[in-house]
Amino acid sequence: MAASGGGGHADPNAPQPGPPVTASQLEHYLRPIATCTVGVADREVQDAFKDDKGDAGDRAVERFLGDANSPGLLFLYNDPDAGRVRLGSDPRRVVLAGSHGIVALVKQMQEVALDSAKHISTQTSLLVVPPGSPFDPFLRLIQTFEPLLAASIESKAKDRREREEVMRSVEELLGNLTDQSSMKIPQVDLDKHVNDSIRDKTVTYADSSPVEICDKLVLEKQGVDKQWDADFISECYRQFQQCSKEVKSVVEMEGKKKVSVVTNAREEIKFWNDLYDALSDIQRQLGSKGWQVQLDILKRSNRIFLSGTAGFEHDIGLRNCLAIVKEYQLLFQDLPLSQLHHARNTEQLNTAAKAFYSYLMTQIKAQMKYPIPRLVNLIDAATRDFNKQLLKILSSGLLDMSFEV
Repeated sequence: MAASGGGGHADPNAPQPGPPVTASQLEHYLRPIATCTVGVADREVQDAFKDDKGDAGDRAVERFLGDANSPGLLFLYNDPDAGRVRLGSDPRRVVLAGSHGIVALVKQMQEVALDSAKHISTQTSLLVVPPGSPFDPFLRLIQTFEPLLAASIESKAKDRREREEVMRSVEELLGNLTDQSSMKIPQVDLDKHVNDSIRDKTVTYADSSPVEICDKLVLEKQGVDKQWDADFISECYRQFQQCSKEVKSVVEMEGKKKVSVVTNAREEIKFWNDLYDALSDIQRQLGSKGWQVQLDILKRSNRIFLSGTAGFEHDIGLRNCLAIVKEYQLLFQDLPLSQLHHARNTEQLNTAAKAFYSYLMTQIKAQMKYPIPRLVNLIDAATRDFNKQLLKILSSGLLDMSFEV
């Protein structure tokens, strides 16, 4: 006899759904992923699950597993401010924490609880942001989904004004992420190049001046025969050379002939701000007591012929570079860039573009030292900004624009 074709009955042979996934099962799944990819310890992951209070005091894991109204997101991230691994569901908090190491889990079906009868990996998507800057992967992720995001906003926004406001927020987020990911200036830590003996003496004689500490080291390292400890001086000089190399790697960025192409004008402006901050930080580090003593020791041993940190800064070009970069900062201080990005119609965009290029050309003529390759990059980037804004204006308001019949 043929089987009945009634369609309302469940297949008795079909696998039955299991109970929902528990927090301990989720921890067991995430722990090896986090330890292998972002370098956190097993104990840190366990502590994060044990002390899960989420971003806003709620329990992020419980919401992820059991709340149908939750966003279906769970972040396990290394929070440098809190000094521990945390759990959360708000990506903005993760980015603002400046986290270095993130594991993000996304439920494929937001309103459905995870089924313990199936492997968690088949019901979720995983995004790992390794240690380093977290902004690059987030930027790539948002740029990938930007067309879908624009289409979604287009279909769901109540009116044109709401659509424009939401899209402006998205563009500002992309701009901020681009700014954060554009940092290509080497990070310099000069304290590691201070000789251990000198560092110990600066701690032991914290109330003494650099000259007094240097006098004590001279008595210790020269001895009664007035001969320097050759190993000590050689090590100090080797560390001095390493320091010089690292400082030069930053100083030489100001006059670099080959420069990477910037994607927008804000990146060019941020490059000079970041370079000035890096140079100022180097100057601050060179002014430390340890480096003042080390340079004095090398001068007294006739290994270098510089007058303290000021002489070293001048010799390596640090002071001159700082002055030049400060001039470039002043050049961009009043650059009318925001008007270009926030123009709402073609008239505003035309006015903003004229003001931008007029200011730039007027200031560049008065500031002839600005590198030509970087100027070309800046003009290209500003042109791309203009084209993007023009396309946005035309695509959103072409039918509303006035024209003569």
